[in-house]
Amino acid sequence: MVKRRTQGVGINSIKRKDLSKVNFSSVEGKVAIVTGASRGIGESIAEIFGENGMKVVCAAILVDGALSAGHQN
Repeated sequence: MVKRRTQGVGINSIKRKDLSKVNFSSVEGKVAIVTGASRGIGESIAEIFGENGMKVVCAAILVDGALSAGHQN
């Protein structure tokens, strides 16, 4: 029997301070298309990009999750 994970491993499981070394100033105002944005790594990436001034287009099979991720910012 194969066990499925109930929760994915996302960027939120990594300390956010690790991202403080990334220079997001060059991406401000640019557009990012994030697939898998309804949960896990895709959701975390969409949130981080949005927090840093990017316009984010979220694509996902689970529409509800992508909509909630997109409306946070």
